[in-house]
Amino acid sequence: MILPSERDAKSDHTDTASDSGITSFTASTDAPLKIDTPAQSPVARNIPDYSNPPPYSTAGPSSSPPPAELSARINHLFVHRQNSAVRGYYTVDVDLVVPPQLLLNVVPGETTDNLKLSSNNGAVAADVVLVGRGDKRASLVAESKNGSITFKLLSRRNCPFRLTAQSGNGRVSVYLPRDFIGTLTSSTNNGRLDLSEGIKRNYNVFSDDQRAAKGFIGDWSSSGYGDAVQMGAAWTGDELVVGSRNGAVKVSYVDEFNSAGGGGFFGSLFRGFT
Repeated sequence: MILPSERDAKSDHTDTASDSGITSFTASTDAPLKIDTPAQSPVARNIPDYSNPPPYSTAGPSSSPPPAELSARINHLFVHRQNSAVRGYYTVDVDLVVPPQLLLNVVPGETTDNLKLSSNNGAVAADVVLVGRGDKRASLVAESKNGSITFKLLSRRNCPFRLTAQSGNGRVSVYLPRDFIGTLTSSTNNGRLDLSEGIKRNYNVFSDDQRAAKGFIGDWSSSGYGDAVQMGAAWTGDELVVGSRNGAVKVSYVDEFNSAGGGGFFGSLFRGFT
């Protein structure tokens, strides 16, 4: 007699709380994103479209195939802890529609991040896979008043993003996919910006006064970024804003993290896709 298979029970529980009130200290002045940004309209022939980022399917041979989704897809998720760490694996789908009534402190039509992780007194650590149709830019935020930040963006599919990772007192470590092409803005009062060997080879510095730096990761001349700035157009491609008042800031490619032997269980999982 054939017995019916048993299905493991699975439950997801996400704690949310009100906003931490952490004040950003970055010099970035970009306007926040709207929830349902319309797709870009086609442009006329021979007129450059500086608002569209370069295609993300053109990553070099060192890029790894995207890993499997880490969790059930989420969007506009806000997780805050007062006196403990925030840690998790997240699959962010920027096109997933979540009713505003299910979100904390969100008024329909107001700006909200696609993922925001926050702690007053604790570390923030996240492994993220990002997906979308390509007509929206994701807004990702990781912040702590007193704690380190470790944010690994393992892969993304058809989705440019703006990632803000900041700590008041703690080290900030960000790991990017190899197909990142965009701006890097960093700030630190008592620390320094540390770029991995892979990032250094693709980094173009625009300004650096020890406490703040601005540059571009990738070929900025062919990306259209310079032309967009000259024409006063908004850059809607990739963007990274990192900072710590008291702590070092490290930016690397995510495969450099794995090659260094880090990652524990998830590092082994991710290496299975390389």
